[in-house]
Amino acid sequence: MENKLKEDEVILKGSSTFKNGKFVSDPIVKRIEYLVSNVLKKVATSPEWTTLYYDESDGRYWEKFYPEYNWRNVGPPSLKNISEEDAKRKYNLEEKKGVRPRYS
Repeated sequence: MENKLKEDEVILKGSSTFKNGKFVSDPIVKRIEYLVSNVLKKVATSPEWTTLYYDESDGRYWEKFYPEYNWRNVGPPSLKNISEEDAKRKYNLEEKKGVRPRYS
């Protein structure tokens, strides 16, 4: 499993299949969960089921989201790179003292 995000990666889209009566996550979902637990720094959450992360190794912001979210099912996560400006706007980073990561 790739333990860090590559420079040319901008989105990781997870998926799952229904097998033998249960959902089975693909390797991308497992990688996303590894990255958000071990590599990325959690910065903020939004009420829209999204979470903002920061990669201290390259200064990029990443948003974990659920593209298949509906009222019955969250679905598998995806992770996409977003600009610093979008991160500040969507997550009100300027107003949240102490949660902004250090800039390289």
